[in-house]
Amino acid sequence: MDKVKLALAADVHLGSSFNSFPESEAQSLRDAQEQSLANLCYYCQRQEITLLFLAGDLFDHTNPDKALLRRTQQSFALCPETEIYLVPGNHDPYFAGSIWDVDGWPDNTHVAKETGTCWQLPGRKLRIYSEPFVSQSASQSLVTDLQPNLDPSFFNILLLHGDLVSDGSVSRYNPISQTWLADSGLDLAILGHHHDATDLVKQGATRSVYPGALMGRGFDELGSKGFYAGTIAKRKELYATSYKTDIQLKFVPLKQAAFFWENIELSTNDQLEYNAFQQEILSQIRETVQLKCQSAKKVALRIDLSGRTEFAPDLTFLNNSLASSCLHLEFLDKTRRPLDLKKLAASQGLKSYAAKLFDNLEKDITEEKTILSTPEPELIKTYQALSGYDSEQQYQILDQAMNLLFTLLEQGD
Repeated sequence: MDKVKLALAADVHLGSSFNSFPESEAQSLRDAQEQSLANLCYYCQRQEITLLFLAGDLFDHTNPDKALLRRTQQSFALCPETEIYLVPGNHDPYFAGSIWDVDGWPDNTHVAKETGTCWQLPGRKLRIYSEPFVSQSASQSLVTDLQPNLDPSFFNILLLHGDLVSDGSVSRYNPISQTWLADSGLDLAILGHHHDATDLVKQGATRSVYPGALMGRGFDELGSKGFYAGTIAKRKELYATSYKTDIQLKFVPLKQAAFFWENIELSTNDQLEYNAFQQEILSQIRETVQLKCQSAKKVALRIDLSGRTEFAPDLTFLNNSLASSCLHLEFLDKTRRPLDLKKLAASQGLKSYAAKLFDNLEKDITEEKTILSTPEPELIKTYQALSGYDSEQQYQILDQAMNLLFTLLEQGD
């Protein structure tokens, strides 16, 4: 079989509600989802992709808006020379009269609607096997009864939505046994359901891959998303007794929209006045915001602020200063004010005990630092062997431990 150019995608979830965002932002994210699919189809047209596989959950629910359905069909029509094969997932299962039965799907679109679906490409030694979701869950594997009569001279592909699991594991979303896959004789399994892309993984002689979500949908789906593209081929070498499979895939990131969750540990000069302090931390945060906003056209960014600062960050000021850079920006203030060990030691309870303990440890480290400045090399070696850390490292460890302990004590107030 000559090389075939293909693209693999999954979990587009068109029509997602994005209900944790204000409606104006949610609509912008829904628009970005649709544009991501259109960009995928444009890519297939430009790169002359022969086959596009969509491994389930094209839609987020079974009854998408008619206008959205029409626009999706129009996106598929953008790459008329690419044959599109898709399988319904648990969010958009197949049933009689479902969206998969309506008119308007372009001629290049092929949907798995039946148990044991098998497509054979005209003029090519390539077969595609698929099993659709027919409800919104499937506790029993959809491939249990799938026993394709594989011809080893063909390139045999499985297109499926579900969980790839070890033997004995359970799932409500089509558990696919790794052992079954390894023994199946298939060349490539294209899988959907998990929204993080995986590398090409070998299960016996079969290779499997999750392309991941085409676009993230929240702060639990971070970073760059996209699809895989590449080539496949299968041939029998002269005098060989078996066929050699060649799969070349690369991940293609889409920069339509992305979610990021960053932690910034603030460090400021304690002598700054309040307004100068706010400007200082704005400068620190702006660099991160600008960097992330170069990663996609629309960025939703959540930032945790940590560290001990003289003043609390003014979150309203930060939002007003930076919000125009992102589609969505939010802050969580985890900063604490500087610790005054002498004042804490004079108080009562655990804080007093901890402050005295840390004060004594700090004095010990200072004393050790003084000893290590001695010109007697044997004494230096002895102290370093006992501590395992030099004095600067000990100061850092002490500071981290002190911050963690007092943070926990403050949370217990």
